[in-house]
Amino acid sequence: MWNISRLWKKYDKKSNGEEETYIPSNDFPTEDVSCFLNEHSPREKTPTECPIRLWPHQEAMLHRIHSIETNNRVCKTEYTDAVRYMDKSVIEHPPHVCVGIMNDPPGSGKTYAILTAILMDTVGVSVIIVPQNIYGQWRSSMEVIFQDHLEMCKFSHSYKDIIDLYGNPTKIQEYKVILLQDSFAEAFLKVVNDKKIRVRRVVIDEIDIMDKFVCSSIQTDYVWLMSASYKDQKRLGPYFIEQYEDVICKCDPPFVKQSLMLPEPVVTVHECDDEHIQLFDGILEKKQMNLLHAGDFRSLHRIMNVSGGTIITPYVMNDIANKYSDYLLKKTNELDELRTMLLSTTHSDEDSQKEYIIIKKSISQLETYQKHAELIKQRLLTLPDMQTKCVKEKFLEEEYVKEMTENKDSKWLIFNDNGNTLIHYQNFLNSKEIKTTMLDGGNQKRIEKALEDYKKGDTQVLLLNSMIEGAGMNLENTTHLLFMHKTEEKFIDQVIGRAQRFGRSVPLQIIMLCNNHE
Repeated sequence: MWNISRLWKKYDKKSNGEEETYIPSNDFPTEDVSCFLNEHSPREKTPTECPIRLWPHQEAMLHRIHSIETNNRVCKTEYTDAVRYMDKSVIEHPPHVCVGIMNDPPGSGKTYAILTAILMDTVGVSVIIVPQNIYGQWRSSMEVIFQDHLEMCKFSHSYKDIIDLYGNPTKIQEYKVILLQDSFAEAFLKVVNDKKIRVRRVVIDEIDIMDKFVCSSIQTDYVWLMSASYKDQKRLGPYFIEQYEDVICKCDPPFVKQSLMLPEPVVTVHECDDEHIQLFDGILEKKQMNLLHAGDFRSLHRIMNVSGGTIITPYVMNDIANKYSDYLLKKTNELDELRTMLLSTTHSDEDSQKEYIIIKKSISQLETYQKHAELIKQRLLTLPDMQTKCVKEKFLEEEYVKEMTENKDSKWLIFNDNGNTLIHYQNFLNSKEIKTTMLDGGNQKRIEKALEDYKKGDTQVLLLNSMIEGAGMNLENTTHLLFMHKTEEKFIDQVIGRAQRFGRSVPLQIIMLCNNHE
């Protein structure tokens, strides 16, 4: 929606004295928007029974939802690979069904649009399946849309509700909408299938991460899948998508921005020095290098099989690199002995041939260790004093800490794929008397408590990893959004969408830290 994430991939750099300013490049490939909703698309007026007035783009969504359901184009369904083997023999083959996809980014108003469509419907019950970190948001939205009909809503988040359903399956028909937590979804669907119950529609939010919970379909008229990151995949969960334009409900981004009238975010990209990390370039695997770029320097201890160890920073990396080089050289102590063994090994039979191959592979591996150890020693000779360099820690542990301390009203949302880095940063910020919470999962109540503390101001900094993605969090009071490293585009869009949303009155400060070789 905001095209901010593309700054990771490409930007124009303009010199401005000693500083550099990064601006979005204009030559990105454009997305086909011919099937997107825009200001000229037909709309459906907000129904009188809806207690809120929908935005113009939401009224266009509402019309599109009804259009897809009226056309009733059927998609094929199959079990996902996550369905249990023993269930495949007892669960009926999932029926083909009419599928629609709501594909707008977070903050676009998809939730109110689909809930209004359900409110307008006159028959059947709709089942909404959501991850636990979104559950509170959905419940709040339902309490707004159905505020005059809350007796028609069932908020289900325990196995007790499923047991009750098994004993009294017709009770499901007493409700207009059931909100179901993901971890109970498959058990719920199995009971519904066992009891031959048909529902009006199924809505699945965050379908990208729901395969392990939503493995099979049920008897339903319509299925709505919500996915901000959908990119014309042919399958989502158990549902096969054929013609993208037939099932998509998505607005042209300018249409949404015109409705919401949000201030444009201010984006700052810092390219940081990383010579201390480049010591290991071509030596560590890509995954291990990504850990270092994300700030998880303790991964070097794990690689060297060292428990605990001193805290590693860019400023002591030369010492750590020396230790790693010595660690590799120590592995090569047996190299001469293996070479001698190789010369004396015969090829007279199959066993000796296998022994020869094993020894040769071992020698090759140890020679690689030796080469890497020598390479590190050479690189250390030209390693600059990192105290004088602009590394990420200069921002994370100095500049931003100063800003947080001086402006206690600032609200920081900080993202990192790596949980170890976030734990370290949480401890660091708390030691500076900056109230910080890490949102890394847990039960629903724990998540909602952490979010509430952040919104109310009891917490100044909220840390997120990619297991949470910022999904399900309406955090429009965030003043600063910080990405500690490069990450996947879908995570960037998710997190930005949780802060850059209706209710924001001042520009969101988006900060992106990336290393030169990241």
